Amino acid sequence: MKVFIAEDESLIAEGLRFQLQTVGYEVVGMVNDGNAVLTGVQATQPDVVLMDINIPGIGGLEAARLLTEYCPVAVVILTGYNDSELVREAADIGVEAYLVKPVDENDLKPALELAYANFSRKRQLKEEATKTRNALAERKLIERAKGLLMDLKQLSEPEAMAFLQKKSRDSRQKISQVAREIIEAIKRLEE
Repeated sequence: MKVFIAEDESLIAEGLRFQLQTVGYEVVGMVNDGNAVLTGVQATQPDVVLMDINIPGIGGLEAARLLTEYCPVAVVILTGYNDSELVREAADIGVEAYLVKPVDENDLKPALELAYANFSRKRQLKEEATKTRNALAERKLIERAKGLLMDLKQLSEPEAMAFLQKKSRDSRQKISQVAREIIEAIKRLEE
């Protein structure tokens, strides 16, 4: 697992690096300022970001929010505060785990493993939801084009579908693209 560390206290950062390397993780980057987190993560493509909540610059929670928005990655917040309000705020942003300093090696590895697994699962669900939305949108296009063809050419539903399939094969385009072109062509005729 590749880990990026954002921690402003150099002794803690080096201790974390040592702990991570001891358990077999690769530390791909370290920064001591929240402003450098986004560019550092984009450059190194880690699996997990381990970030101090009180890092100078934009701060750990704001950096986590930016990562969630622009460079999705599993984020584990590291802090000296066991504050339920901070935990809630971190959860609302999408942080995967929250560790309180000092972090024991026995706590670090499970937290990172779980954070990465949960993040990966969420990413997979988002991808599946996007595929489902796209398939539904394509299906709606096809159904609309079939309906227009049925009205315009006086075709049955199976005949309209066969017409779309043939056009798709002949043009070597997806059937949804053929449906879109037919809908646009019919719109232009009606204008």
